[in-house]
Amino acid sequence: MERYRVAHIINNLSRGGAEVLLKSTINLFPEYEHLIIYLHPPAELREELEGKACFICLHHTSWKQLFSTRKRIKNIIRDWQPHIIHAHLFDSTLLARLSKVSRIPIVSTIHSTYSIDAFRKSKKALILERLTVNKQQGLIGVSGFALNDYLEQVSFKGKTYVLHNFLPERNFAAKPECYHKSEELKCVAVGNLKEAKNYFYLLEAFTLLKDYRITLDIYGEGPLRELLTNYINEKELRVRLCGQAGYVLNVLPNYNLFLQASSHEGFGISVAEAMALKLPVLISDIPVFREITDGQAHFFPLNNVNELATILKSLSQDETKRTQFVHNAYEQICKISSEENYKKNLHEIYSFFIQPKS
Repeated sequence: MERYRVAHIINNLSRGGAEVLLKSTINLFPEYEHLIIYLHPPAELREELEGKACFICLHHTSWKQLFSTRKRIKNIIRDWQPHIIHAHLFDSTLLARLSKVSRIPIVSTIHSTYSIDAFRKSKKALILERLTVNKQQGLIGVSGFALNDYLEQVSFKGKTYVLHNFLPERNFAAKPECYHKSEELKCVAVGNLKEAKNYFYLLEAFTLLKDYRITLDIYGEGPLRELLTNYINEKELRVRLCGQAGYVLNVLPNYNLFLQASSHEGFGISVAEAMALKLPVLISDIPVFREITDGQAHFFPLNNVNELATILKSLSQDETKRTQFVHNAYEQICKISSEENYKKNLHEIYSFFIQPKS
C-alpha cells in the first residue's frame, strides 16, 4: 500500500463522532504520515494520538481571523506538502477550500445533516458552500442519508462516495449476548449533551415510568448538562448523567437496552457500537437509523412520548421480544462498518485523487 502524506483539517479534537472517526482512521493507517490541523481547542483526543500524527492548533476562534487563518493554512500545506487534504465538518472544510494550494486535492467528509446543522442556521453558510465546492473535489458521506441531504441543497458535479463510519475490530470481539441480564431494565444512552440528541424527549418518557423498574444512564458531556440535571432532580427520575463514557466496550455490557432519541444524525456511531455488541437497540424512527440498522432494531416515534413509555414497559417484561433483532443487527453492522472495508475504500478514494489523471 502506498505511503501517503495526509493533512487532516478538523474543528477540534473533542470526543465527538467526527473526531473519534478521525482518531480511528489514523490508527487504521499507520503506514501513512498524518498531519492534524485543528482550528481551536479542546483537544482531549490529542494525547491518544501522540506519536501517530503531527499536530498544529490554529487557535481560530472567530471569522474575523479568516484571512490570517487562511494564510497560515496555506503556508502549512506548502511546507508539509501532503499528497491530499482531508477536511472534516463545515467550518474546517470551508477553510480548507479557501486555503487551496494548487495540485493538492481536497476531499471532505459530511458527518451530519447539513440542511439542519449548517444551512438552516445560516443562509450565508449555504451560499459559501455553493461558492467554494467544485467538481475537482471529492465528497464522502458517512451515510447515504447525509450525502443525499447535502446534494438536495448543493449542486455538485464531482465524485461522491458513501463510506459508513467504521468500528475497530475489537468492537466485534465481544461474546454473544454480552449485555447485562437482570430483572430490571437498565437502559443506556451515549452521546454529547446537545439539542440534536433530544435527551429531554427521553426524560419526558421517564416521567411516566417512575413506578417501573426501568432506569437510564446517559454518557456524554455538553452544554445541556445543567438543564438536564435540573429536570432530572425536579422530576425525581430514575436517570443518571454519568459523564464521558471513556472506553465504550467497558460500559455498554453493563446494560440490557441501548436507547437513543436523536432528532437527526449523520450516522450514529453509538448505535453501531451497541449493535456490534449485540446489545438490544431502541432508537428514534429517523431515516439514517433505518439505513444503518436496515430495520433490525426497535423504533419509536418522536411525536408520542406515551408510545415510547409503552414500548419500554413492553420490552422490560419480555426478553425474547427485546432481543429479537440482535443477531441480524450484528450481521448488518459487520457488513457496513468493518475496518477492513473502510480501509480498502478510503485508500481507493485517496488514490483516485492523488494518482495522475490520463
